Amino acid sequence: DRTLNSIGQAEGISVFPTWKFPGQEPVEGVLTLQELSQLSGVPIPQSEDPTFEPIGNLTVQIGSPLHVPIDAYDPDGGPLSVTVSVANPNLLDAVVLSGNRSIRIDMQGYGDMVFELFEQRAPVAAGRVIELASQTPAGFYDGIIFHRVADDFVIQGGDPTGTGTSGSTLGNFDDDFHPDLQHNREGVLSFAKSSDDTNNSQFFITEVPTRFLDFNHSVFGQLVEGFDVREAISETSTPESRGVGPTQKPDQNITITSIDVFDDNENAVVMLKPTGT
Repeated sequence: DRTLNSIGQAEGISVFPTWKFPGQEPVEGVLTLQELSQLSGVPIPQSEDPTFEPIGNLTVQIGSPLHVPIDAYDPDGGPLSVTVSVANPNLLDAVVLSGNRSIRIDMQGYGDMVFELFEQRAPVAAGRVIELASQTPAGFYDGIIFHRVADDFVIQGGDPTGTGTSGSTLGNFDDDFHPDLQHNREGVLSFAKSSDDTNNSQFFITEVPTRFLDFNHSVFGQLVEGFDVREAISETSTPESRGVGPTQKPDQNITITSIDVFDDNENAVVMLKPTGT
């Protein structure tokens, strides 16, 4: 409501908005995207043409299809179409996935993470998160914390008690495996469980390939946007990371504001699958 609070007073703020950049005097008033980019040193796309994040070189292993996120942006907010081709179809198949919805996880104080779900190949697992996120009047995940942060491994949330021992009232569902869905890269979205067929509401996101989890946990989505958010959460301090205890629960709550289900008309996922010949 633009009421000056104690934090603003302590920071010497008297005008809204006031911008503070490292090593610079505060700047007051509305700024253009170009001014914000120059003052912050953060590049902001200002072209009228669509852009996407560079992908770089990839290695795809036989028997382990790789899902490549296409983080795209259209300044006009319109839909984007992604196509893919390969130089040697005898070595590699490439396909743009379609028919899947996405979820946007709004993390309090961090920003958003967007995942394309694998509804076609993991319908039960993807359907459970969609059902929980779509509950009314408030989504099941609203206000739930990430109770486990293991840097260079996974971040995990989805337990309403924040202890890692509970779930929703919908009950458990059986493991939902597909041979194409493996924990072979960062940003893989998968269900957490205590034993076989005890999936409920808890999920984790990989920071690195974790192949020993393949066909032990149900993969149901891929991070396509918000890798910086995932990385920031992964670097959060825990008693274990500080060497003062065994627990991986963050020292300060990392809270899900909401999870929204939507049709993503900008980003995409390309599956690369070796032919094995």
